Amino acid sequence: HEAVELLLEEYVRQMASVLTEAQALKKRVASASELAQLHLDISRNRMVATNVHLSMVSTALAVVMTASGVFGMNLHSGLETDASAFQIVTASSSALGGCMLAACWSCNRMVATN
Repeated sequence: HEAVELLLEEYVRQMASVLTEAQALKKRVASASELAQLHLDISRNRMVATNVHLSMVSTALAVVMTASGVFGMNLHSGLETDASAFQIVTASSSALGGCMLAACWSCNRMVATN
C-alpha cells in the first residue's frame, strides 16, 4: 500500500503543477487577447478620425461646388456681363469653404482634447 500511496502523491503533485501551468497560460492568453483588442481599438479610432477629416473636407468642398453649380446652370442672373463677377464669386466661395474647413477642424480639435 505504501507504493500506491507514493504513486498517488506523485500524481497529485504533477496535477498541481499542470494546474498551475494551465492557469499561467490562461493569464497569458487573456493578456494577449487584451493587447490585440487594444490594437484593434487604436486602428478603429484612426479610421474614424480619418473618416471625420474626409467628411470635413467634403463639406468644405460642397460649399465651394454649390456656387459653381448655381452659376454653371446657364441661368440669366445679370452677372454674365460683369467682368469681375467670376473672380468675386470664386474667391468668396473658396474663402467660405476654407472658413468652413477651419471651423470644422478647430471644432474637431476642441472635441478631441476634451
